[in-house]
Amino acid sequence: MIRKSVHDVNDILRQTLFISKKNRFKSSLKTESGRECKVLINNELINMASDSYKVFFNNRKCVKCSIEGQLMAMEKGENDISYHFNMYGIDEFGHEVLMTKDHIVPKSKGGNNSLSNLQTMCVKCNNKKGNNI
Repeated sequence: MIRKSVHDVNDILRQTLFISKKNRFKSSLKTESGRECKVLINNELINMASDSYKVFFNNRKCVKCSIEGQLMAMEKGENDISYHFNMYGIDEFGHEVLMTKDHIVPKSKGGNNSLSNLQTMCVKCNNKKGNNI
């Protein structure tokens, strides 16, 4: 990952846009009413209508181990065009731990992508869970 900057969790998550995917035009990332889904942050346009941000907005703690997301890092993969935010908690050793959105009922077992089937989980707990319920 290429990291551009680190931000306060509250500063970023309060810019989350609760826009249904059904009400968004994918080509322009605008709602039917014309509202932009991308927000200019640190000279980068970030899609703030991501389901991950919606999940983190409601709960910043891992549902399993209770580590809490404490920072948002503006990052992108080496082959990505645009940046996005990843949320990280800090473990007892001072190391960053990536926070993820987890499917309560895994997609492989019939779960869907609705917000009611998503929860915050740190990457360590998510890897242990796998596709178990």
